[in-house]
Amino acid sequence: MSTPNRKTALITGAAGGIGRSLVKVFHDAGYDVVATDITEKPSDLHCTGYQKADLARYAQD
Repeated sequence: MSTPNRKTALITGAAGGIGRSLVKVFHDAGYDVVATDITEKPSDLHCTGYQKADLARYAQD
């Protein structure tokens, strides 16, 4: 759960590549990190919350 006066980052595509790196950067900086990806949560991904979801239909051209 988020704490008062603490920033929260929402990272999509969090299970690989750039998304995974962003999760680490924000987590290490003290943010509450909420992450999502089309795959199951990797066991070594440190985040406050994780949701398996396909958000491709919401992408903008």
